[in-house]
Amino acid sequence: MAESSQPLLMLVSGEERNHEALGGPFEQHGWRVHHSRSFADFATASEDGPAVVVTDYALPDGSWTKVLTHARDHAPASEVVVYSRLADEHLWAEVMCLGGFDVLSDPSDERELLRVTNAAWCESRIRNEMLGSAGLADS
Repeated sequence: MAESSQPLLMLVSGEERNHEALGGPFEQHGWRVHHSRSFADFATASEDGPAVVVTDYALPDGSWTKVLTHARDHAPASEVVVYSRLADEHLWAEVMCLGGFDVLSDPSDERELLRVTNAAWCESRIRNEMLGSAGLADS
């Protein structure tokens, strides 16, 4: 992933209201935001590997697990945050066990949203440095 003063965030959701509600806070706090409305849209995005992917639990053509797998295969330094209004301990454990960064149950809580994504960005930068020193970073 190319370093930039503005980190890239990929927002993946089939719900237009999520793009409207979540995109603004990120952009206001210095993020470059790419909006994907499906897994296929996310998978074919021509952007450099994102620092952070924020994805809805369920997508029109898949789920967060497809997003996580694709991100790990194509942008291994990126971190994936899953949101679901029905989030519980089981979902959180599943996301953590499969390598996701965190789960948000209320993405409309702007402070929590920004706290989690900023922490994920920091982790992404560390992962990118580690992969780079091992010769595995994104080109």
